[in-house]
Amino acid sequence: QLKNKERLVTNEQEVLQILRDHIEKRGMGEELLIYDHRNYTQQESVRLFNSARAVIGPHGGAMYNSFFCPPGTLIIEFHALNKYQVDMQRMIPYHVSNFLQHNYFFVPHNTNRNIRVDLESLSTILNKQLPITL
Repeated sequence: QLKNKERLVTNEQEVLQILRDHIEKRGMGEELLIYDHRNYTQQESVRLFNSARAVIGPHGGAMYNSFFCPPGTLIIEFHALNKYQVDMQRMIPYHVSNFLQHNYFFVPHNTNRNIRVDLESLSTILNKQLPITL
């Protein structure tokens, strides 16, 4: 996210805070990692995504790393929802996630450029898919 000048998440700090709070409340030793491919070899990236519990981010090439995730991984994609732009290319991550038995969700937004994530939708998905147990 931080390096993509085309699709900035304008409320990124709020998104990160929701993720941090959720991880802390779960208390399962999980950690939030902001992935930058320049910091990993290809082999390290494959290992990293193979151990991920969730992959969350804007639609784009970086989401293809989820191909290395095991079945059951939660995939949340921030995806433009425009009835005139729904085509197979934009649906590839959904179809691949389905084939790989990932739990795929998208949080829609109404532009192809900067993204404002619907925080309530994100929280709802997290609470249902990565529940907090007491």
